[in-house]
Amino acid sequence: MRGKQNTEFLSRLPTFISIGGAIIFVGLLVWLTVTSFLPFGCPPNCQGADLSQRDLVGQDFSNADLRNADLSDQFLGGVSLTGADLRGANLQGADLRGIDLRGVQLDGATRIDTKWRLVWDIVNNGVEGRDLHYADLYSADLAEANLRGANLQGADLNWAYLYQADLRGANLQGANLLFAYLEETKFDETTNVESKWRLIADLMSHGGQGRDLSGADLSYANMVSVDLREANLRGADLRESRLDDANLAGAKLQGAKLSGADMFGVNLHQAQLQGANMDTTLNGVDLTGAFYNGDTIWSEGFDPLEAGAKTETP
Repeated sequence: MRGKQNTEFLSRLPTFISIGGAIIFVGLLVWLTVTSFLPFGCPPNCQGADLSQRDLVGQDFSNADLRNADLSDQFLGGVSLTGADLRGANLQGADLRGIDLRGVQLDGATRIDTKWRLVWDIVNNGVEGRDLHYADLYSADLAEANLRGANLQGADLNWAYLYQADLRGANLQGANLLFAYLEETKFDETTNVESKWRLIADLMSHGGQGRDLSGADLSYANMVSVDLREANLRGADLRESRLDDANLAGAKLQGAKLSGADMFGVNLHQAQLQGANMDTTLNGVDLTGAFYNGDTIWSEGFDPLEAGAKTETP
């Protein structure tokens, strides 16, 4: 699709141009060719290919042969590498944040940053009981990883994707779990983890409809699409949390702190917002029938009445 789009773009450029324009045109054509088009047959056959200057965002290299390929310093956002053969490949400096490395083949000749080799080892071999204290696992995709009994004391798991990861018996004392995705993450009574993150994992896994969460610390949490309908969140701290597409219809949010929270698509229909700090971007938020008062704080220029909220209490 990308090649087709670029072909259509180039076909619209003028045929008759000045010499100066021709230089620009040729330079643009060369740049587009070098950066946008992949070598013929790649994927799946990318063996030895120099991909270091290509636009790879969103490319699907699942099960591709990338042996001895050069992906150094590449931003690989949205790239699928599941099952790819990267033996002998150069991935030094490559940005592998959020990339699923399960089933990927590496060997001793693969040049890859220490952090990402560790992530690869975790998701493919498991690290049950291993000492990973202060490990850098920032933005790592650790879905379904076996981390049972691992020592993750002080580890950086900020923005880590821990869907269905097994952390039973693990030591997470002092670990950074800000914005970590904790849906169906497996904790047990022997997991040493701050109660805040245990609660967030529970809410992400089972929802919090109608629950009493008054005064709860839910700040800097990744709670995208969480179900908190009619929950009691009076005085709760939700600052900077990711709440996109969350359902907070009918929730009691009096005095709650939501400043800086990501709230695109949030349902606040008939929510109680009296005294809440709503100083954040509210684009796409459903505020119809929500109640607020003079103590409710809104971002500058935001008109709650225009958004469907009401000042009177029920």
